[in-house]
Amino acid sequence: MYNHLVSILIQVLSTTNQTKSGLLFVNKFLSSSELTMLAKRVGIALLLKRGYTYRSVMDYLKVSKGTVAKVAEIIHSNDQESQSILNKIIANKQIGEVLSKFDYYLDKLLPPKGGNWHEWRIRIE
Repeated sequence: MYNHLVSILIQVLSTTNQTKSGLLFVNKFLSSSELTMLAKRVGIALLLKRGYTYRSVMDYLKVSKGTVAKVAEIIHSNDQESQSILNKIIANKQIGEVLSKFDYYLDKLLPPKGGNWHEWRIRIE
């Protein structure tokens, strides 16, 4: 029964491919914490695929090492379908722009590990 319900949910989400209707649907059926959890997991996957370290993902998205490890396990598995979906998401122009903002904010806002904090503070001011 669970697998059937998940299948139905995926079908419903794929039919709401327009951003506005999809967002309205998701906001009606998911609590803000559920939506945040799903968004963070997708964010973890995308950032890891772009080469970010566990630590930078944990610091920026405020998630645990266990959550990052669980998502990383999926990314590094031989599941070609998941890999294909993530690559399509990354290739999307709008999502690429958002990820570029992540690049900027991670570079600007997170202090360097073992680096010169004084220079970092000057750079962000």
